[in-house]
Amino acid sequence: MINRYGLVPAAFFLFVFAIFFTTLFPSLHKTCIDKNMVALDNLDREKYSEQEIVAYGKSIGTGCNEDTSYQLTAN
Repeated sequence: MINRYGLVPAAFFLFVFAIFFTTLFPSLHKTCIDKNMVALDNLDREKYSEQEIVAYGKSIGTGCNEDTSYQLTAN
């Protein structure tokens, strides 16, 4: 195939396959962030101050990187 069509179609096929393969399996980090964003959206605005909500929101991304269990939300 490379001799007949050149290297460009093979490179394109490899690129498309790599993108397809990496999107098949969701990232654990993204799953962690999504679950924590739902918990953040459901926080009681009367119980928590705005600063506490902002601090919790900022800690979501770094917390998911540090916690290997990926379970930061309190159920």
